[in-house]
Amino acid sequence: MVTVAPRPLAVDPPQPAPSPAAALIERFAAVDRFLELAGPYVAEEELAPARVLVDRAAARLRLSGEHTVVALAGATGTGKSALFNALSGVDLSPVGPLRPTTGDVHSCVWGLSGAVGLLDWLGVAPDRRFARESVRVPDDQVALRGLVLLDLPDLDSVAVGHQVESDRLISHVDLVVWVVDPQKYADRVVHEAYLAKFGNLAGATAVVLNQVDRLTPEDAARCVADLGRLLAADGLADVRVVATSAATGEGLGHLRDLLADAVRSRMAALTRLSAELDEAVAGLAPLVDRELPVETAGAVPTRELIDTVAAASGVDAVADTAAEEYGRTTVTVPDLAPAPAAVGVAVRSYVEKVVAAVPPPWRERVRAVVPREPDDLVAALRTALAAAAPRPARRSRWWAVATVLIFLGLLVAVIGAGWLVGASVRVLRDGGSWQPPTWLDVPIPVILLVAGIVVAVVPAFIRWRVRRTGSARRRTDTMTTLRGAVDDVLRTQVVDPTRRALLAYDESRATLTTAR
Repeated sequence: MVTVAPRPLAVDPPQPAPSPAAALIERFAAVDRFLELAGPYVAEEELAPARVLVDRAAARLRLSGEHTVVALAGATGTGKSALFNALSGVDLSPVGPLRPTTGDVHSCVWGLSGAVGLLDWLGVAPDRRFARESVRVPDDQVALRGLVLLDLPDLDSVAVGHQVESDRLISHVDLVVWVVDPQKYADRVVHEAYLAKFGNLAGATAVVLNQVDRLTPEDAARCVADLGRLLAADGLADVRVVATSAATGEGLGHLRDLLADAVRSRMAALTRLSAELDEAVAGLAPLVDRELPVETAGAVPTRELIDTVAAASGVDAVADTAAEEYGRTTVTVPDLAPAPAAVGVAVRSYVEKVVAAVPPPWRERVRAVVPREPDDLVAALRTALAAAAPRPARRSRWWAVATVLIFLGLLVAVIGAGWLVGASVRVLRDGGSWQPPTWLDVPIPVILLVAGIVVAVVPAFIRWRVRRTGSARRRTDTMTTLRGAVDDVLRTQVVDPTRRALLAYDESRATLTTAR
């Protein structure tokens, strides 16, 4: 007996998960699509922050992914530039007691290849760019290869341009290291204007308490603890805090390890952009927080709009007149001038039903897709209705034949009836009897009377039935044609624009879900 082992079922290999960068690019593409869809219907100030972020993210993701941009940010006197020089291992940024000390951004790059475009985008002047390879690199610097370290202008600079430049770079870098000192680590300006706004960017933030050489170990520990309490109040409870001294080198190893970890993972840029994207999506979510009812601008509201405008345009009266005058060579068409007030009320009622379904930021722009004043709409309706107004219908030949037959039948019947009446009067007046001529034993006057009635009644009945059927058809056709003209104008100027707005809303809502 031979035993055959069962074949394993063929299973498709699992698809690899997209890389973090690819996933982030896909999310930004979804937000960009959202901005494109919502742009015509939402005020620009509602979309501007997300638009700025998308543009900045697109620029950053195009540039070197091999480099991590870290900025040392802080107020005057915190030892920021001294810390920059200590990390660089070379005196690159001027240090001094003057206020402000740092007026221009300085950069030190570990691994300059591929970083030039990044530095251009950051706006670092060529004479403020320094490459760490230009000198002998100690062992503790090797792990920093790929780091772009910036020494920013002072946050509290009396020179407004310095503050503006510092704020711009803080928004562009991958990781911000906030440098504070024992005297000003609780400065309200730094916490309220900057740190509190980084609550969702803890992964892209670190804090350095510098100049701890001025404190006893116990006081330094108390300052670090108090600083942690303040950061927690700012929403940065999980942020990394390092105590350093640029003068003695204390803590620099820990700070260098922190920077080396950021460089090694190459995730700092993605982490920050992802966190900022989360915040942007949360800010956009209220713009599309409602699911639209199916009948927002469906068949029922549209039919009600068309019915109201058609009635205001006199369509029913024209259809009735066309039906009554069926078979005539002329048609008297009543006035087909729509009443502007009635049209305006109908359109506004329709639009208000539509905008009531969307969130407030969309409403004014959705209203704007429909003409506010009905004059142009009324003029378009008048032109369309005039072109669709009924015209005299050409009579068919049988109508004339029927008319002749009716006339001849009545004439023959009158002759027969007159003959019989005249004979009866003579008999009554003169007495005697009357022997009328016969045909097949039937008196010819009777034959004329009966035949005339038949010849007249049958075509008359047929024409009456044809006119009744044709009149009903004429009314239906006229109503259909005129309502079609009203429908075409209203769909072009009212219904389709509002539906496009609702489709844009639905697609925007779905797109933002993809970006989450």
